[in-house]
Amino acid sequence: MSTSPETNKTDDGDLFSDEASATHQLSKDTIYHLLQVQRRRYALRYLQGTTEPVVMRDLAEQVAAWEYGTTIENLQSKERQRTYISLYQSHLPKLDKEGVIEYDQAQGLVTRTDSAIQFDPYLEACQAQKTGSDRNESESNTPPSRQWIQWYWSAAMVSCGLLTINNFDFSVGLYLSEQLVLSVIVLLFALITAGYHVSHQR
Repeated sequence: MSTSPETNKTDDGDLFSDEASATHQLSKDTIYHLLQVQRRRYALRYLQGTTEPVVMRDLAEQVAAWEYGTTIENLQSKERQRTYISLYQSHLPKLDKEGVIEYDQAQGLVTRTDSAIQFDPYLEACQAQKTGSDRNESESNTPPSRQWIQWYWSAAMVSCGLLTINNFDFSVGLYLSEQLVLSVIVLLFALITAGYHVSHQR
């Protein structure tokens, strides 16, 4: 007798094993609907990998920190309260109704059910997309290093010196044509800019 799990088909044609069918199967429409709200996605993300009940207040604080892009310690009271009330009154009861979690409001405890595993691929894809987006944004907003700022300041000082010498007679016996001075300044900044871009591409 074969020991491999028997497979079945869902209404939309997806294959799943008897072990998976033992859990409450959600339709893709239901999964997408539940994942539409960021707070529910964050709540499910927090519960990933957990098997024991978690304290609802801890969950709410972490969700709020992710929402506001800060740490739990730096959250403001109104930010904690806004997220907590929303999860308490709406989002966690909805996930509980769909069998994704077990939510004990009286005890303030939340437990991830076996059905929540259906959300993991979507949550991982969302997290990977967000990480890539954050990385690109961070790279695009990276300011020049201190070294290159110093180079630009030096070039500015040299340019001011050349313009001053060229416009005033300091009896130093040095005269440069205006066209030559401007050419030197443009070339100087062009070289520094090119060097900056080459170094960052590496």
